[in-house]
Amino acid sequence: MTIQDLIATLSQFDPNTPVVISGYEGGYNDVSVVRPLEIQLNVNNKHYYGAHHCVKGTLVPDVPLTSVVYLGGFNPISDAPELSYH
Repeated sequence: MTIQDLIATLSQFDPNTPVVISGYEGGYNDVSVVRPLEIQLNVNNKHYYGAHHCVKGTLVPDVPLTSVVYLGGFNPISDAPELSYH
């Protein structure tokens, strides 16, 4: 999904509608982080990893970095909110 796709999709909703993301082990959190990243697309083939970016932190040869926008958040009522970041 691109920014244009996201804007088009979100523009169909009331602008006061909250935006959430999946929580760490369940539930949902508010989106509180929006930041640019450089990642490699389509480099993971395991179902338990996201498709994009090498989980072990090393670059996959011959796969270019791509600029993306990351939406994330954390659970502010957690005993350790910094550990709930997702």
